[in-house]
Amino acid sequence: GSPVTVTLTGEDDHSNSDTDTVVVTVVDAVNPTFSLNASFSAPLTGSGDVTLTPQDIAQNVDDNCGAGGVTLTSSKETFTCSELGSSFNVSVTATDGHSSTTHYTNITVVDPLPPTINPHAPFDLALNASGLASLTTTQIVSSSNDNCGVTGTTLSRSDFTCADGIGTR
Repeated sequence: GSPVTVTLTGEDDHSNSDTDTVVVTVVDAVNPTFSLNASFSAPLTGSGDVTLTPQDIAQNVDDNCGAGGVTLTSSKETFTCSELGSSFNVSVTATDGHSSTTHYTNITVVDPLPPTINPHAPFDLALNASGLASLTTTQIVSSSNDNCGVTGTTLSRSDFTCADGIGTR
């Protein structure tokens, strides 16, 4: 704060007095306070990233001079698909202009969104001269998509025979 001049006056029982001035500077010596969960998940969005601001993860922010004067910063805010499954020890610092407090939390990058898969439908699978046919995912998958990429597709069954019933179209 700005220095303030304070006048001191001392008196005795005989109406004698002395005056002097002193410059007083008010300082905030109390650190801001806040809490964090010990661990936190960073759920990736449909675009394959997520931003967690310190305001998203800090709780119960307070300061003796008012929480409105507290600035929150963190060591890492943005997470992407390339970090999926990784955990980060992230620091969050609350600063009130005079002092600061830092806490740490473990943030794990997760992907809560399932991929989408679209088959060619309907699909005809022709039996060969021996009465057998094999189906592959490349034959039947029309398209697939995921925020972090589709890593594979599988079929519950790929081999068919005349015993599977023959349909007509």
